[in-house]
Amino acid sequence: SSDTVLEIGPGKGALTSFILEKAGKVVAVEKDRELVMHLREKFAAEITSGKLILIEDDILDFDFLNS
Repeated sequence: SSDTVLEIGPGKGALTSFILEKAGKVVAVEKDRELVMHLREKFAAEITSGKLILIEDDILDFDFLNS
């Protein structure tokens, strides 16, 4: 319940919902702009509360050290 989980490619958020129930925080990285817009709407409350951090980027290009 206190872990931070990195989810790569959350898609429409089906698995994200379950992870949010168990984890302290979720960092989700999605490269598809349309899916990011969907996720922002679906998880607006979780994003606002800081429980979900949604990043629009390609995980292969993501700079973990400077983020």
